[in-house]
Amino acid sequence: QSNELNYDVTTLRGVLNYQWDDHLFTVGAERLEYNIFNLFAQHTEGQWEFDSIDDFENGVLETFFYGNAASGDPNDISEEFKYAINTFFVQDELVFDNGVTVTAGLRFDYYTSDDEPRFNQNFVDRNGFPNTKTFDGEGLVQPRLGISWDYSDVLSLRGGIGLYSGGNPNVWLSNSFSNDGISNIQQNSFALPLPGNLLDGSVTFLNDEGGQGRPIYGIPAEYIDAVENGTANSTVNAIDPNIDLPSSWKYSAGFTYDFDLPGMWGQGYRLDADALFTDIKASFAVQDISRVVSGTAPDGRPIYTPTFGSRTNDFLLTNGAEGSELVLSAALSKSYDDLGIDWSFAYAYVDAENSASQVSAVAFSNYTGTATTDPNNLPVTTSNYEIPHRFTAKISWEKAFFGDYFTRATLFGSAYQGPPQSFTFGGDAGDVFGDVNDFRNLLYVPTGVDDPLVEFGPDFDTEAFFAYVDGQAALTRGQIAGRNTDKGQWTNQFDLFLEQEFPGALDGHKTKAFLTIENIGNLINDDWGQVHEASFFQTTSIVDLAGDLNANGQYVYEEFRDRDPESRITDQSFWNMRIGVRYEF
Repeated sequence: QSNELNYDVTTLRGVLNYQWDDHLFTVGAERLEYNIFNLFAQHTEGQWEFDSIDDFENGVLETFFYGNAASGDPNDISEEFKYAINTFFVQDELVFDNGVTVTAGLRFDYYTSDDEPRFNQNFVDRNGFPNTKTFDGEGLVQPRLGISWDYSDVLSLRGGIGLYSGGNPNVWLSNSFSNDGISNIQQNSFALPLPGNLLDGSVTFLNDEGGQGRPIYGIPAEYIDAVENGTANSTVNAIDPNIDLPSSWKYSAGFTYDFDLPGMWGQGYRLDADALFTDIKASFAVQDISRVVSGTAPDGRPIYTPTFGSRTNDFLLTNGAEGSELVLSAALSKSYDDLGIDWSFAYAYVDAENSASQVSAVAFSNYTGTATTDPNNLPVTTSNYEIPHRFTAKISWEKAFFGDYFTRATLFGSAYQGPPQSFTFGGDAGDVFGDVNDFRNLLYVPTGVDDPLVEFGPDFDTEAFFAYVDGQAALTRGQIAGRNTDKGQWTNQFDLFLEQEFPGALDGHKTKAFLTIENIGNLINDDWGQVHEASFFQTTSIVDLAGDLNANGQYVYEEFRDRDPESRITDQSFWNMRIGVRYEF
């Protein structure tokens, strides 16, 4: 037992989790190699962090967080808003005697809403514009034109052009309501002075059950005051007053060709081919406008400084840079009616580029989820979602062995190259670049052990690092690693479907028993059909960076981490079998 905190320090040492009253303590190693421990005690609306168990025992805080509604009632945090999308369109179709059909149309989407996020004067004082912007009054005119031409009995052509709005952005609109800095205020010790020693009587604790004012049970009074009187500089999500709705021009062309080949099996082939090019005119991106450029890193990238509270942000939904996408696809198919067999084979190629791959419904994750050298000015590079090559094949067979009750079997297979990933810094990189994420800043690859931009720490394994670098096609000495330049692995999977029809209880009824085996290759061999992809956000941090540049303005590389950029996706790598019965009437 120790002082008024009333916890057993001996019990806490050496365990991962320790339940004490309504509080869960988690003891975890941030870096097992250095045995640096973090301990958290989580309150209903607060979180305490200590550098070590000894600091916890002595009441010495590292950081503190408190979040609540301004009213002090957590139930007031929830928000409700309504909006409408009004769509008007006109379309006409012209059919000509030569087999040409022209379809032309015009669509207009218009947003209306009477609801606004709560006005935050602190946000206006910081940024010069209000946080109440919504999509109310925003609209987009979208012209469309499509042409098809039945050139002959065996060849038809198609093409089109049109402007498209790119989906419903309501999930990102919701961030402005749920994070207005008033209904849900988050105050931490980076924006407000850290509470004093928890045990020396210098801190007044409120909201302790029973009103005893105990440390950890209660919340420091100055934090409660900052939240309830609106002086807290809490994180705010807002929409750019000059934002444009997302839009893309799409251009398509394609054909269908029926043909025969010589020989008895050469009749009845069909070839479909299509090309789709998307020119992104307006996209969404998230910026942290609470940060300003204050310097330049050794490799030339900007360093940001927060204007208020290093862990408090103003996230702005705005427009990102333009991008594009090219999709080329082709499919060959044939049916053998007399044998009950049909098959198809297809290929698709994708080249997709954007500035910000939206990875989340939350502004914070969208801001931090893109690997970059400049989080507020994202260039157009390879999309997180690009699947550059995909092959698919299907073969089906059916036969009625008795009456009109069929036996069916279908085998479907695909082979594709997975999405790309980026090599980044880790450690305390966020402190160097003024970021809120330590793991998304793209890695600078030194020219060698004498690179003038880098100081290697005593525990950094330079030999292993440069061997790793030289073995990666996406890494080049003397350059910053590119975003999503490391291409994904190939995956091959096959699915089997079997079905047998039986008579039903009455005339016209049928019973169907079926068996589906997904990823049947993995059932045959444990090493087949496995999916390996980069982790979420698609980054791999291989160098732990110290939190400050050294006295010579160099990066300090503290530790090399030999990591495989991709790991097995467990739920997609196992085989799955389903057996069922379906009754139709």
